[in-house]
Amino acid sequence: MRSSGLGGYYKIAESNDPLFPAGEGREWFFDFGDGVRQGRSSGTVAVSLRQNPNVRVRLLVWQVFPETGTLVIGNQTEEGSKRAVALARWSIGRTATGVSLQRGNYQVSLQRAAAGD
Repeated sequence: MRSSGLGGYYKIAESNDPLFPAGEGREWFFDFGDGVRQGRSSGTVAVSLRQNPNVRVRLLVWQVFPETGTLVIGNQTEEGSKRAVALARWSIGRTATGVSLQRGNYQVSLQRAAAGD
């Protein structure tokens, strides 16, 4: 995902998306690992919610469609099936400090996270 800017570890700087609700003491993080490389355009993403002192991590799957600039994130499998189930589809954009994801009226701003975040 180097071309779309989504490889690596990100912190959600702002969100009005109900999938990642903002709130006092809530911090959301995405870890896309290596992202797209050598023709690979999908993988797993660790989505973490930190509400000190608790941290919840959920493993989801992602796929980028470079021809449309779209990112899809979903559950790894549907109950009783081996197919992934999409939770949301966003248009990917670049910002001065990271990446923006937009679906309808919802927007998520991602910034590269430092190791200490």
